[in-house]
Amino acid sequence: SPTESPTEPPTELPTRDPTKTPTPNPTKFPTDVPTASPSGGPTEYPTLKLTASPTHGPTNSPTSDPTKSPTAAPTPGPTLLPTLRPSKHPTRSPSILPTQFSSNEPSLYPSENPSFKHSTSPTNLHSNSPSEFPSTSKPSDGPTVLPSIPCLKVDSSTYNCGDPITVSFNFEDAYNDDWIGIYACDTDFYHHATIWQWACGSARCQAERNGTIVFDSLPDYNQYGPHAWPVIPTIDEFTGDINRCFKAVYLRNDGVNNIVPPYENLCQSNEFNILENETTCPLL
Repeated sequence: SPTESPTEPPTELPTRDPTKTPTPNPTKFPTDVPTASPSGGPTEYPTLKLTASPTHGPTNSPTSDPTKSPTAAPTPGPTLLPTLRPSKHPTRSPSILPTQFSSNEPSLYPSENPSFKHSTSPTNLHSNSPSEFPSTSKPSDGPTVLPSIPCLKVDSSTYNCGDPITVSFNFEDAYNDDWIGIYACDTDFYHHATIWQWACGSARCQAERNGTIVFDSLPDYNQYGPHAWPVIPTIDEFTGDINRCFKAVYLRNDGVNNIVPPYENLCQSNEFNILENETTCPLL
């Protein structure tokens, strides 16, 4: 049986080997080696020496914003990293659904299947190979002729006597002294018009290749010759027929061998009718 007291007095130095049970009080000096197993509870006092290096310091500040919520479900596979440069050629297989907007430029290669709708504008580049089928079943007999702009036209096919008559002209080879007059439809030699105006606006203006004039009164320079406004339908003295048909004529202050009148007819408008009015425009 053990003795009631130790045989020798306790030493001030720690033992070489740890005791099976911890001592009730800490030793004055740390042991050279740690104990075989941790103590059953914390020591009453801290160790006398500090650790060899301090713990890492706290972070400077918390994160600015909390992280966003995770996705509802994981993706089937990892996301591929984008390439640094775009590919030189488009993918061979078409997309399952059409794109929402059309591209600004045509694709480098034709699609394997035709589109369901034709494009609203032609492609910028021609195709690399001819189409399998011709675009039309039969070629046209000749080139398409663009509609020409009439050199002279009026704004209506029928006027009441006294209504303004608007005449538009488009004549590339215009001279300063070109003029426009109103004549009966059956006129072949152009002497004095019923009413006329300079195409460019006056006798001293520069030539106008295109423009618009309005017959609604008698110009001051119409005092020479048998001119009148309004233009009134006439009765043929031989047949008694009423002439309501008139036309606008683009003329040049020129004639055969420079002798005028008759004046040179360069262009004329479509025919139009002027209807009489017994109160304001009785037949002549």
